[in-house]
Amino acid sequence: MKITNISLRWQTALPIISIIAVGIAVTILVTGYKTKDIVFDEIKHNVLEGYRDTVLNALTTMMIAGNYHESRDRFLEQMGKIADVKVVRSGNVDKDFPPGSDKKYEYPSDDLEKEVVEKGASQVVVGDTYIRGVYPYIAKTNFMGKNCISCHIVKEGDVLGAISIKVPITESLYRIHSLQYTYMAIIAQPLEKVKLASSTVLDHLLPA
Repeated sequence: MKITNISLRWQTALPIISIIAVGIAVTILVTGYKTKDIVFDEIKHNVLEGYRDTVLNALTTMMIAGNYHESRDRFLEQMGKIADVKVVRSGNVDKDFPPGSDKKYEYPSDDLEKEVVEKGASQVVVGDTYIRGVYPYIAKTNFMGKNCISCHIVKEGDVLGAISIKVPITESLYRIHSLQYTYMAIIAQPLEKVKLASSTVLDHLLPA
């Protein structure tokens, strides 16, 4: 085969192979990002909010039953096996239930917790290894069928505290990246076949 024909073959084949390779790479990247978005949305709207409702309902039930202090720590210890859960109280609670020296209370300790307690609006942030949601505990006349105002001398809408829930995402990110690598390995084989097919076609178009 003449050198000019070899050069022409690859001048023709390389753009085709390059376009296909770029298309595959973009597809893999977009698929990875979309998968990550789907997983994160699932955690934010189902996992975190499910934990939030469980914690808020449990804490409210403990208050009504009159065994909040005795039950809270055991409950949070159990919740700690599936998520990092923290309960903080606001100054509105101190008015009715002053903190005693024999009780352990936690107040907002970072900017995110302080903002949620001050504004009464939920916040969800994504870190390198976790997703964290901080949710206000707002006094309502009908909160999951219970009247907060019957025990707390506050106005409806006042913030009684907040709960912080942090769930790890390291395993989820590992699985997403593994999926991307798997796609690349699977698609690499057809790409070799495309290269071989292009070479075969060009052999017929540009004989020696």
